[in-house]
Amino acid sequence: AGKIYKRGDKIYRPSQDSAKKYGYGININEITLLNEFEYEEKEIKKIEPDWAKVHTINHEHNFTVIDANRKLLKKF
Repeated sequence: AGKIYKRGDKIYRPSQDSAKKYGYGININEITLLNEFEYEEKEIKKIEPDWAKVHTINHEHNFTVIDANRKLLKKF
């Protein structure tokens, strides 16, 4: 869902949430343990927009980009 990023002294990993359907949402996970032999993370936030399917999120230098897919109906 996106690249790992650091904010302050914490490290985060975005992941896709396809539990209900592909592109349903994105989870933001905090990496709590990372070394040569161990890895642990915990989910700290869910992004579940009701306006689109979301696929990717990236954050760098206080700038966040979200890739989403939304069908628009043309009205005549």
